[in-house]
Amino acid sequence: MQAKKKVLLMILDGWGIGHGDRADVISQVAPHRLRE
Repeated sequence: MQAKKKVLLMILDGWGIGHGDRADVISQVAPHRLRE
């Protein structure tokens, strides 16, 4: 049986300093999971 490899996709946005436009995903999406 082959071992499954896990992959981590980490998007760094210069510590949250973005342009604030539609392409800036960090500023467009509310981090709901961080509030719980």
